[in-house]
Amino acid sequence: MINLTQVVFESQRFYPQSLQQGPAQEDIQLIAHVNVAVASISILGCIFNLVLTCTLKNSQYTIVRMVVGLSLMDLLTNIMVIVQIIPISNNFLCQIESFLRYFSYGGSVLWTCCFAHCLYEAINRNNFQIPKEHLKNYFLFSIGGGLVTGIAALAFKMRQIVEKINLCVHLNGVGQPNFGNWIINIIPVFMSIMYCSFCYWSVMKKLRNLGLRLHLELALYPGILIICTSSAIAMEVYTQLSPVYNVPFAWDLVTNILYNAQGALNAVVYGFSKRTTLKCKEVCCPGSRRSVEGLSVPQKPLMMSEMSEADAANETG
Repeated sequence: MINLTQVVFESQRFYPQSLQQGPAQEDIQLIAHVNVAVASISILGCIFNLVLTCTLKNSQYTIVRMVVGLSLMDLLTNIMVIVQIIPISNNFLCQIESFLRYFSYGGSVLWTCCFAHCLYEAINRNNFQIPKEHLKNYFLFSIGGGLVTGIAALAFKMRQIVEKINLCVHLNGVGQPNFGNWIINIIPVFMSIMYCSFCYWSVMKKLRNLGLRLHLELALYPGILIICTSSAIAMEVYTQLSPVYNVPFAWDLVTNILYNAQGALNAVVYGFSKRTTLKCKEVCCPGSRRSVEGLSVPQKPLMMSEMSEADAANETG
């Protein structure tokens, strides 16, 4: 027998299949409401990013195009978090939902790795003019990786309809290793965290040797991935290996909040970045443009927010 409340309020992580093992129903209900609220905020944040980009008309910047790609993946991911509680009885629709969920999830993680790679390359080259071929490769990498993740989810039947309640879910028994879960969720995200951490360590080491500080919003996107997914990965592994379910409620709640908050945090990083605020001032107060253009050349390589229009023209030319 399957606990209806556990299934309806399934979050980004997977609740145990057994009624005897798992969080209390009132705890699940609270987490569910928090998940929907956080996912809704993330959706608004992603839409804010896209609208702001169109309003400021600054999509000529390569970094902004990367933000758009990440925002679209985050948007779809959070939409699927809300859609998952809608009952369905058609297995074909369930598999479409499964594919879209894991496609956007995998694509979002890979986009974040692209930001880490971009940061690593830029610091080592001391030049933030991202080559066109890099941008093209980033799009191919994230979309291709998302497609592979979505197809793998179908192959492993990660989500199936549970009869009588008509919900498309993925149930994972406590202490029962699930190879699909390891291959699609745990291992790829763990590797992404390790890669982003390596890029961070390398960049910080070089900046420390140069006596400089990091002023880039670019660096925050990989940091958000590390912060938001580390707890989830630890919980996934713990649940898979533990013979009984004894995850503290506080850990469960914090994990779900962080996991679903990636889109909102990414929106905050972009919306309140120095480059975006300067662009807003330029649009609203044309006279402020001269102050941006007057920045000294040595400052520009270390501040993405201060890329000049000439730099953007070189990228798009």
